[in-house]
Amino acid sequence: MRHLISVLAIVGLMLSGAGPTPAQPLADGSGPARLYNPQTVEVLNGQVVKVEKVTPKRKGAQEFKGFMLQTEKENILVFLGPSRFIDKMPYQPAVGDPVSVKGSRVTFRGRPLIIAAEVRKGAQVMQLRDDAGRPLMRRKPR
Repeated sequence: MRHLISVLAIVGLMLSGAGPTPAQPLADGSGPARLYNPQTVEVLNGQVVKVEKVTPKRKGAQEFKGFMLQTEKENILVFLGPSRFIDKMPYQPAVGDPVSVKGSRVTFRGRPLIIAAEVRKGAQVMQLRDDAGRPLMRRKPR
């Protein structure tokens, strides 16, 4: 539980406006955008077993959402994005939901993490990133 919260908080800060725009790396190629890798995109099917909303301790930092996905092979953390964006989506993942997650598998602090581009529950779709991994936060949610 504490691990989930701390990982979400750290990843959230890295992908938030706490630095460069998430989809834009620094001039040297480093920065938050380096976490999402279109070459490691995969689709996982499973069940939502825990939903987390995390507020980083840093004053003024934005809140983030993610969930733990249980698949046949593993339990893996799925990072969604800033709560202010996620909360406007028509579909909200809930514990017990069977979902399909399309996202980039990365290793963060030695553990696997999926940075979600899309979450599907039946016909309901939460679209978070384009195919290049650019966040859709500035576009109208669908």
